[in-house]
Amino acid sequence: MKIRHSLILLSAALVLMPALFISAWTYNQTVRAQFDEVSERHLLLAKNLRGTLERYYLDTKLIFDSVSQNMAQDIINPTAKKLIANMNFMDISLVDEASAKIHYRMSIDNTDAPEFMKLRIMNTARKIARQDTTTFSSVISTPDGINIILLVRQIGEKIAIGKLKTDYFVKLGKSISFGKKGYAAIVDAKGNVLAHPLESWTAERKNIANIAPVKLMMEKQTGIRKFYLPAQKSELIAGFTSVKGPGWGVMIPQPVSELYEKSAGYWKSSLSILVVSFAFAILFAAWISIRSTQPLLKLIAANQNLDNPDQQKILTPPDFWAVPTEIRQLYVTHNEMINRLHTKHADILRMAYSDLVTGLPTREAFNQLVQEEISGLKSTEKNYLLVFLDLDDFKAINDTMGHEVGDTVLVIVAKQVADAISNYTDLEII
Repeated sequence: MKIRHSLILLSAALVLMPALFISAWTYNQTVRAQFDEVSERHLLLAKNLRGTLERYYLDTKLIFDSVSQNMAQDIINPTAKKLIANMNFMDISLVDEASAKIHYRMSIDNTDAPEFMKLRIMNTARKIARQDTTTFSSVISTPDGINIILLVRQIGEKIAIGKLKTDYFVKLGKSISFGKKGYAAIVDAKGNVLAHPLESWTAERKNIANIAPVKLMMEKQTGIRKFYLPAQKSELIAGFTSVKGPGWGVMIPQPVSELYEKSAGYWKSSLSILVVSFAFAILFAAWISIRSTQPLLKLIAANQNLDNPDQQKILTPPDFWAVPTEIRQLYVTHNEMINRLHTKHADILRMAYSDLVTGLPTREAFNQLVQEEISGLKSTEKNYLLVFLDLDDFKAINDTMGHEVGDTVLVIVAKQVADAISNYTDLEII
């Protein structure tokens, strides 16, 4: 593998690994932030809805208590009928507890319930009636399919009964929706649905007391809870609370999948930026690696010709800012080596073709020069002369006076011969 490829892969790894870590960390933080935000928002919505229901509870209770007390005292308030109509009462009756005979009845539409319904309502009223306090029943249905809640109060030997329609709960529940499937659910003290996006659940007064947040609401708790809802086949997260007094429960659920989808959306956006940044980083790394390794490749190519003296060149050190200092130092070392090789080569040539004592060509060099000159003169009409010189008794000088003296004699003779020949300027000397 080439070094530039290694550098690019290394750069990619150095960029990609932190990027993936940051991306995963960002996604987890986004998911956590989503859950924190949803938990806070859903709980706040549940508490706000509880506040609205508490006011409605107090208002209906106040009006019912006032009207029923006036009935017990045979006081007729002309505005009472309008008041109870505004609060969604069907009617308010004052009934003898023992005989179930109606002492007084204020009705909105003047319709009367069947006898069996009257009996059912009376039985329920007897069970929950309390002296000097108003009690709210669980949701029940009239024969014509209208869901109502009974308000019951014991007044002496009589029982005041108010039939409160659940239209207000349904309207209040529909006013809250968010996300794709976020909604509000309201239940009575026993977990029966008063308001729900599934209209069939509302109409049937479906009991959902087995759902975890509803159980906690029935225990008067407030908080956030994740739970699995079989009807939707999904996991939800809900803020929940309960209304003090009637025990109504409020739940603000949302599918958990929506939170992950929203977090994934943020993550995909950041991932797109990450991919673009990664591409630019790799391109920049590739450019840097190519520019940085070109001097090294040039140096490698130059070193491949070190055995050829004619190809041994001094290289100009690279000036690109990203070239590592080590490569610059290699250039310096290479040039120093080339200079040493040139010096060594010159010394080797001198030792191979020149006599160490006289500096004149050696026998081998002389023969080569003579052959080259003769070959060159064959094509011309010039004459040439080859002269041989000999020193008499030179061996005796070496034997008697030593080789150093003999070498000195050779140097002197060589100089005298060279000087003598140089005086003949018209001669071509080999």
